[in-house]
Amino acid sequence: KGEDPPFAPDDVTPDKIRSWNANENVSLGWKKGMRFELMDPLAQMFNELRVASVLEVLKGGYLRVGMDGPDVETECIPLHCTSPFMFPVGYARKYNIHLEGPNDTESFDWNDYLQQSGAVAAPEYLFRRTPERAYMDHFQVSVIGAKLEASDMCENHLVCPATVAAHKGRLLQIHFDGWEDSYDQLFDVQYVHVSQIIRIL
Repeated sequence: KGEDPPFAPDDVTPDKIRSWNANENVSLGWKKGMRFELMDPLAQMFNELRVASVLEVLKGGYLRVGMDGPDVETECIPLHCTSPFMFPVGYARKYNIHLEGPNDTESFDWNDYLQQSGAVAAPEYLFRRTPERAYMDHFQVSVIGAKLEASDMCENHLVCPATVAAHKGRLLQIHFDGWEDSYDQLFDVQYVHVSQIIRIL
């Protein structure tokens, strides 16, 4: 049994960090090998989803996940099961979001892929739910064309005039005024920092 390090008076000690606990709103049904759709938080392209797998179920609600393909193990990342970057199978197709398949597959079909790989899709109840209209109205972003200021998720210090271009379930497609559409980004309206990265004008 190890000893605690010599904390300084201003250090954040483990007992000061509130731990995550499962509750009735969070299910622990994740299993190794489940497939889902992922917005890669490291790719700096917050406008598409990737085919992904659960590589390992860790403690405290964490998962080790990877984008399917030859580098799935070497480019894996840890995410909490409540992460706003995770989506159920079929989300991209339902909301017309580009889905990048394994090996940069141009045409990808989930049914064929799951059958060929012998895998199963993570059930939809494991993911964040699409908020009710009242929640969207709270942020005053329920109207397409609403003007706001948005922080570029690739460079958080860069705050730009922006426009709500589309609703895609629990995601808002944000267009940065004066930029090409290819730079649009998808923001989760339930993300913990949404009040810091989107400010209504």
